[in-house]
Order: sequence, then C-alpha cells, then structure tokens
Amino acid sequence: MAGWKGARAVSAARRVVVTDEDLFPAGVLSLQKKGKEGPASAPVGTVELNGLKVYGEEINQALAYAEALCRAAGSQLTPLFQQLMDGQVSFRYDAHDLHYYEDGGVDCTIRGATVAMGSAYFMKKRRITLPRDLKMDTGVFMSVDGRLAAIFVVKYLPSRNVEWALRALRRNRVTPVLATRGVNITPNMLKRKFRLNARPIYPGVATRLALADLTGQRGEAPNAIIYRDGLLPMAETVIGSQRMCQAVRWSTALGWIGGLCGLVLSYYLTTAGDFAALSPLYMLAFLALLLLPAFRHCLHRHRVTACVVYGSLAAMVVMTVVDCEMAGVLYRYLMDYSPVLLLGAALCWFCAEGALSRRAALGEGTAAAALPALHTVMAAAVAYTAVYRFCTLFAMEPYLQGMNPSLYYTVSRLVQFWM
Repeated sequence: MAGWKGARAVSAARRVVVTDEDLFPAGVLSLQKKGKEGPASAPVGTVELNGLKVYGEEINQALAYAEALCRAAGSQLTPLFQQLMDGQVSFRYDAHDLHYYEDGGVDCTIRGATVAMGSAYFMKKRRITLPRDLKMDTGVFMSVDGRLAAIFVVKYLPSRNVEWALRALRRNRVTPVLATRGVNITPNMLKRKFRLNARPIYPGVATRLALADLTGQRGEAPNAIIYRDGLLPMAETVIGSQRMCQAVRWSTALGWIGGLCGLVLSYYLTTAGDFAALSPLYMLAFLALLLLPAFRHCLHRHRVTACVVYGSLAAMVVMTVVDCEMAGVLYRYLMDYSPVLLLGAALCWFCAEGALSRRAALGEGTAAAALPALHTVMAAAVAYTAVYRFCTLFAMEPYLQGMNPSLYYTVSRLVQFWM
C-alpha cells in the first residue's frame, strides 16, 4: 500500500470494479455439449465436450462463427471455442460491425451474415424461435440471419475464494460494480451460484464495457501493489485500506484527546502539590493507556483469551464492590482479586510474545529486536514482584514478630528505610 494517500484513494469510493475473470477465473469454466454430432465424451484441455446442438449449420461452421464473435467481443468464452477448434476446424473468420445490447446479447457481421449470440431472453426479444423443452440457466444461444444456429450449455463453477471475497466485501459495506462482458453474468446469476446477495451495481452495457477497458489500462500513479490475481487479493486490499484509514483517524483522535487529558491532569496535580503522582513510572503508565485500542484489536483475534481477560477484569470489579460493602478496600483484600488479574495479565503477555514471534519469523527487524527486550522485562518484573512481596511481609504484617523478634526488627528497619 502506497501509504496514507494510496489507502485513502483505494477506500474512498467504497466500490470495487469486478470483471468476468475476477468472478470466474480461467480454468473453472466447462463447456458441455448435447446432440448427435461429435464424440460422446472428449475432454479438450479444461473443457468437457459432450456434444453441441446445431440447427441448420455444420458443426465446423457454427464453431467458426462462435469463435469469431467471441474473439471480437473479448468474451471469456473465446479460449473455450479456440480449444474446441484446434485440430478440427482449419479456417477462421473475422467479425465486423460489433454491437452490444442491453437485453444480454451481441451481434456482428461475419462474411455478410448477421450472427447474434446471447441469452434466451435476448433471442426472444429478437423473435427467434427456441425449442419448447429447453431448460437452461446459463445457456448461450447463437443465431445466423435470424434463425437459431447452435446452443451452447456453459457451466460456471463457483470458486470458494470468490465467494469469500464477495462475503467480505458485503460485510465491510464495499459494493462491487460489475464490468462484465458475459451475457449470463448478472446479479441474479451470482446470487444463484454463490448463494448470497452481494448487492452489486449492474450498470448499462456502455458503462460496463468502458469499465472493463479501464481495468486493463495503467493509471497515473499506483496506489497499491498486488502480487496475486483474483478477486480475493483485491478484496483484501480494499478492506485493508479501509481499516488502515479508520485506524489512522482513531489513533489521531485518541492522541489528541490523550495529550489534552495528560496536560490537564498534570496541571491539576501540580496545582494541588501532589508531585508524587507525577513520577516517571505513572507518566509511562498513562502513555501506555493510548495503546489499549491496538491491543484490544489484537486480543480479539483470540476469542478464548479475550473472554478470560475480560472475565478477569469483571471478577476484579465484583470482588472490589463486595469488599467495599463489607469493610472497605483494605490492604489484605488485595489477595482477593490479585490472582484473577495475574491470570489476565499473563495471557496478554503470552499473546504479545506470540505476535512478536510470528513477526520475527517473517523477518521483521523491529519484532526481532523487541522480542529479547520483552523477555528481559518479563524476568525483571517477576524479580521485582518477588522482592517487593518479601519486603511487604516485614513492613506491613506484624504477626511475623512472634516467630523471630530479633530477625523481624532487623529486617523491618531495613525494609522501612529502603521503602
């Protein structure tokens, strides 16, 4: 991602242009054929040919017409027909006067004949008679000079990655804009194949063609670099840019609010003369509070850990309220909620160590340098806690006096002097 400028440019429109290749990548199309002509089952590359239905035309002539029209229209079906013609049809035609129609079809002129190809609805609009017992959801029909010439049954196989991408776009409120050339790729067809309503924008045929042409051109300045093809990497880029912009805005707002609150709090403590509360340790803890939103986002990736941490905080609050109702918050009541806080803190620490370890394994220099520092801080915190708890036993627990008075008084004076 090209920084803030690139992320804002990618996510500003909240729309993404989707082409035929994005929805149905190469290799997930199969052409099935029904009829008496041709072999019963002959796989050609990634195409399964079971026969095709031809009306009043030779099979070679029908394939040549279909290939010429699809090649001129830039259709995704062009490789299918070219593979079918290899080794069977030795001649090729060229199409002229190409026209697209809103009804879901296209026509052209090939060797003086008007050849049209499209959906069943397109053929009915042109008043071309179709078989009555026809049941096809994604059939492609071809007519020559106003008469039905061939029927191709094209089966679109939905990809799981495309389905994930469409669901992710819908969940993040990013609207796909269909820039498709295929006559069968419509919003209803996507809803039927992927079993979800992606709510795409389906513009007019002129807009779709213009957007499809723009996707193949290079822009003025790149906003992001995508190393993989397909809709899923594109969706991840758009959604990641959207989240990056939101994170930058929230971080900036929290930074300003935190700085203002710190300034007001420091002014109040200075005016009140409570300089002990302005120690470097307390100031560092206050600055660390600004990292809570980022830590919360990382914690939510592990739901079980997040439940334990939030449960520990809730248990501490409940225990504190109960203690206050009984006799107030006393020093000895710290042991009531210290274990649950220690459990949540330990889990948070392990999550941080795991995240740094994964980033260090990927070769990030900052994570590799921070991981040893995290281990050192952990060991220092454990040592400091052990020494502090030992000292508090002699400074605030008089019942130890009866065990060994001389040792108690000696250590107590030293502890009280240093604390």
